Amino acid sequence: MQIRKIILFIVLSILMIACGGKVLPVNPIKIMKDKFKEKEAYTITLYDMDLREGNYVHRYKIFEPKEGSKVNIETTDWTTVDDDFFLLHVDNLGMEIFSKNRDGLYNNLVTPPGFSHFVGHDKYGQWSSLSTTQSTDSSRVWRFHESNGESVLERELGLAGLNITKGEYDRFLDKYQLNRPFYGDQIAKDSTKYGTSSRHWFLMRPMFYTRRLTKKNFDKPYRGSYSSSTRGGGGFGK
Repeated sequence: MQIRKIILFIVLSILMIACGGKVLPVNPIKIMKDKFKEKEAYTITLYDMDLREGNYVHRYKIFEPKEGSKVNIETTDWTTVDDDFFLLHVDNLGMEIFSKNRDGLYNNLVTPPGFSHFVGHDKYGQWSSLSTTQSTDSSRVWRFHESNGESVLERELGLAGLNITKGEYDRFLDKYQLNRPFYGDQIAKDSTKYGTSSRHWFLMRPMFYTRRLTKKNFDKPYRGSYSSSTRGGGGFGK
């Protein structure tokens, strides 16, 4: 027992030195993975991020598929994250950053919200043709099943107002098989369809971008080991 206490003290001391005397926050995804170990399947999206009192913080949305087409949706409180984890996901506003499927496989590959469990699955919607004369992958778009004239799931995922074509979804599946993050089509030189660089997200979440700009894009003195080569995350398995 005494040896364990010594080892724990050494580990904590190293963590404190590594971050200038502060203990590094535990990875929130690891915490939620442990907390949700009894859940059959779920998706975690990055709902919001900020810099508060010198600390990077995140909020998440958790989508848990239940029986039939029912989905439980929960939004977390703000949680502190370390510099590396924040910078790893700085481009991923609104994106899926972690999920578990019904086979028990975990995946931290960054994807558009809802693409792991909901888009493309007929219990939640269907592919509909925009044209009465032809039905191609570029003319077929995903339509969520509506309740009372709107799709709550579509709105909560942040996809309301976006056309997701069958061709785009197939390109996502190709990226997924290659274990690569997917941000949708390149809308402009510095804009993607999904994520922090999305014009759609800019119009939908203007307060986030105003806050980000006033805080100099969340910049602060940084001495972490983050590398741009790790951007987007990735990897899946047990």
